[in-house]
Amino acid sequence: MEIRANFVALEDLEGRIRRTVEAVGEEMATWQQATGVALTDWQDVAGTEFEGVSTAWLRLTELQNTFLTELGFAVGNANNEMQGALQQARALVGGTAL
Repeated sequence: MEIRANFVALEDLEGRIRRTVEAVGEEMATWQQATGVALTDWQDVAGTEFEGVSTAWLRLTELQNTFLTELGFAVGNANNEMQGALQQARALVGGTAL
């Protein structure tokens, strides 16, 4: 059996996913603040349309962040599992004479 993994790349990917989720969260906080200001000023059809777009955007972002969070968890879990498998293989090979 051959186990191949680039653990550094997996750790980097997990970190980039986590940072992306954090950055999106920060941007959405800014967006929510801006939309709150706009909605209080726009008491007409434009405000209603803006509120609909804002609500859809927030929902989409929540779904995206849920997906990215799960993806980051899966990458981290895969990394851990592969490192565990590698350690087990090393232990097995280390106990035999070649």
